[in-house]
Amino acid sequence: MEKAISTLTQERFYATVKEYLYWEDRAEEKHEYHNGEVIAMAGGEINHNRVCRNLVSGLHTRLKGKSCETFNSENKVWIAERNRFYYPDAFVICGEIQFYEKRQDIVENPILIFEVLSESTELRDRGEKFRHYMSLPSFREYVLINPEVVLVEIFFKKSPGEWQYFIYHSLTETVHLQSIDVHLSVADIYEQVDLTLAPETPAETSRTNE
Repeated sequence: MEKAISTLTQERFYATVKEYLYWEDRAEEKHEYHNGEVIAMAGGEINHNRVCRNLVSGLHTRLKGKSCETFNSENKVWIAERNRFYYPDAFVICGEIQFYEKRQDIVENPILIFEVLSESTELRDRGEKFRHYMSLPSFREYVLINPEVVLVEIFFKKSPGEWQYFIYHSLTETVHLQSIDVHLSVADIYEQVDLTLAPETPAETSRTNE
């Protein structure tokens, strides 16, 4: 079994949930579970890691005294309806944490999820993952962040079947996370991030679709 773990670390393979959790507990690198398919996760580049650090740090500070808690990508989210385990880049749970089979590393009820985009994951984060996250009863807000240019996108569940869309692409703006009523400045999200030259944008740097 240990040999199999080493051999399959960098490859896609198929397993039951029980087999996946056994392998993942012993693997050196992280894997996600997509309805039977186990997929190795790519390591984050430095800008990606900086954004993740800024998110977790900023949220932790602003959530002090509230019943909400921030988690990083060390914890998995179980999506029972879609038979999937994901590692979001960051997420927030409010109230009592619902654990998967009493495991302290796997949760079931995030209210807010962040994904920091990369060239290899962007399509999945925008499409497949978002659809699967939507099946979580607790899930109300989804944030996508580009770590190379200033671009923060927010999808907020206003009511069942109705999502609002917000976009920010200026360091002078402030993001409002409605699900937890927290404000984060875009400048704080991109602190120490080595930004490339962003294309010119219209004078109005944020909009909503209601």
